[in-house]
Amino acid sequence: MPTIKQQLAFQRVLKGEPISKAMREVGFSAKTKTDVLTRTKGWQQLVEQHLPDEQLLKIHSEGLKATHKGKPDYNARFKYLETAYKLKQRFADSPSGHGDISINIFTAEQFQRIARRIIDTNTVSSTESDKLSLEQKKTYN
Repeated sequence: MPTIKQQLAFQRVLKGEPISKAMREVGFSAKTKTDVLTRTKGWQQLVEQHLPDEQLLKIHSEGLKATHKGKPDYNARFKYLETAYKLKQRFADSPSGHGDISINIFTAEQFQRIARRIIDTNTVSSTESDKLSLEQKKTYN
């Protein structure tokens, strides 16, 4: 069950106030980090109550199909996807420090093809052209 402070802060956030400001306004200590609040069971209950999965799915499904001047708007689509993962706490802002980190370098054309396949749920490349050529690899080394 959310506390009174959590409920008051959440109402302020729904009105567009930044979480940190809302926290201070309702009496949280200035030393309290926002994730201390947002990771509580009470806050998660408020999020689920006011932003149910079905509603998020509908809005994000529309956002994932965003277009600009008749063409797919991959930047807008990525923002919707990233926001959805963050809301569901399935997105890490930074590596955890465990294991190897892979960095993939793509040309703009490769990135567009990959993004199109992800949006269209076709994640298998039909060509080998998504791999860097030897000449491109030399450029990045």
